Amino acid sequence: MKTELINEINRLVVEIREKHPELYKYLDEESITLPDMADPEVEDQKLREYIDYLKSIPKKYGVNKPMHNSDMAVDPDNNPM
Repeated sequence: MKTELINEINRLVVEIREKHPELYKYLDEESITLPDMADPEVEDQKLREYIDYLKSIPKKYGVNKPMHNSDMAVDPDNNPM
C-alpha cells in the first residue's frame, strides 16, 4: 500500500510541476517530515493526508486548469481552451 501512496504523491508532484508551475513553490508548505532514525516509518495516513493536500493546491490558489489532460477542451487547432 505504501508504494502506491508514494507513487501517487510522485505523480501529483510531477503534474503540479508540469501543469501548474506557478504553484510548485507551495509544495513546501506542508511537507512530510521523516523521523530522525535509521529506518524511518511514515504512516499511511500521513501519506494520504499529503495526497489530499497536493490535490487541494490548485483549488486553494484559485487555479482552474484541470489536473488531467483528458479533461481539457481543445479547439480545432489543438490549442487548449
